[in-house]
Amino acid sequence: MYKSKLVQFLYLIIIIYCSCTALKAHEFWIEPESFLVNSNEKIVGNLLVGQMMKGVSYGYYPRNFRRFDVKTNNTISPVLGRLGDKPAIKIPAQGNHLVTLIYQTIDHTVLYNDWLQFEKFLDEKNLINAKVEHLKNNLPKTQFREKYSRFAKSLIGSGNSVGNDEKVGLEIEIVLRENPYQAENTDRLNLLLLYQGQPRANTQIEIFSRQANMKVERNTAFTNAQGEAVLKVRPATDYMINSVIMRRPKNVNSNPENNAKPLLWESLWASISFAVP
Repeated sequence: MYKSKLVQFLYLIIIIYCSCTALKAHEFWIEPESFLVNSNEKIVGNLLVGQMMKGVSYGYYPRNFRRFDVKTNNTISPVLGRLGDKPAIKIPAQGNHLVTLIYQTIDHTVLYNDWLQFEKFLDEKNLINAKVEHLKNNLPKTQFREKYSRFAKSLIGSGNSVGNDEKVGLEIEIVLRENPYQAENTDRLNLLLLYQGQPRANTQIEIFSRQANMKVERNTAFTNAQGEAVLKVRPATDYMINSVIMRRPKNVNSNPENNAKPLLWESLWASISFAVP
């Protein structure tokens, strides 16, 4: 019986570890219950981690975020909530404007025990330069850590939805050039990817789209030399755009003390969600 319980315990530990590692590899985004609301209604939305626009909802916990704001016109104010609220977003729309929700997580770390798992992640996100540098410098292929953080935005139309998406000072950020709720051209939108306030060239973006029948598609594109990309869109569809960059941490810890696993990489994840009516 003792042996059986021990096996069950070890199996549970493996599941928990794999789940934590997998969650890191998934997207993080803000998803309102409706992307279009009346000016006197509430905006209700979830913080989600998952894949293919299906995810686990996280509650309102200030310990989990560095920034959680709402922008209307030229005013930015904190998103307030009750501890543990789920959905995490329950705020008044308050007027006719484009509403931008902004969220930045705290830093997290993930431990890699399997090089193939890390390599698969780099290949999926087209982070080839990181892969080349890792191998070129003979960095450890197992027992190393990566730090990661998420930077999410969501665009909601309130009333007549007037306004434009603008940069809000996130370290990595996606900005839509047109208001999707007022765009004259309904088959394409332009975006700009920023890193530390500057255009990020030649970087992969993932385009997730969900139609009314709940069918989800994933496509990829790359920013040009000016950090811009064109999105082909269609009406009556929800969108989530995602992009990831990988860099070496400022304090590279390849030979840590106290037997800590070396912190070799840092990833920054940007997302923006919106709908095309």
